[in-house]
Amino acid sequence: MFKIRLANLLIGIDNRYPYMEKLCAAYRCEDFEKVAFTVSVSEDECLLEQKNSPVYATISYCESICLYRKIALELLKYDGLLMHAAAVCVDDECYLFAAKSGTGKTTHIRLWCDQFGARAQVLNGDKPILRLIDGRFYAFGSPFCGKEQLGSNISKPVKALCFIARGRENRIERISPSDAMGRIFHQLLIPRKEDDMHIFMSLTEQLLLKVSCYLLHCNMEPEAALVAYNGMKGQ
Repeated sequence: MFKIRLANLLIGIDNRYPYMEKLCAAYRCEDFEKVAFTVSVSEDECLLEQKNSPVYATISYCESICLYRKIALELLKYDGLLMHAAAVCVDDECYLFAAKSGTGKTTHIRLWCDQFGARAQVLNGDKPILRLIDGRFYAFGSPFCGKEQLGSNISKPVKALCFIARGRENRIERISPSDAMGRIFHQLLIPRKEDDMHIFMSLTEQLLLKVSCYLLHCNMEPEAALVAYNGMKGQ
């Protein structure tokens, strides 16, 4: 068992395999304060995850997936959401990009890093955590940041949420919370328990009301990053 500090919470990890400890190395914490909660998974849960995973998935990797899922569900009690998105920061504000797998989230945030240089930093390339703190949503890095392992153990306020679609030309438009609601459910870990679902729905609605949402049509050329940034900054 070990502890990590994730999304500004001290969390206990009761693991069976060493892979999770290695994965969480940058987030490990030896503070003696009481943990917010502890997660663990059974051998049967690991085996079931492995059964439903690609053939190359090891049992230790499957344990890490189960543990992160349990962490994400516990985070609901702390106004936290796990989102399938790429998160990049420019000038201390975080921009979230969501899309179907293979659409180009990783390519797009790399364009931002190319365009903005030292002003830009990837917070998480795949599964950042969002928390509502003092009326504002913040994005937090996590050890689960995609196969490219793009991410940082940092947190930044969320400036905007953008859904990506492929297009011949680069253009961005602001969309309403109701339009964004229909798009965001594919990118969130949805709980099964009724009590958790009530919290989840409330947090999701607040996210879409407090954070400006956009739809970006882009061709993945360097100009796409500038079009997206200028559109979300209101320039």
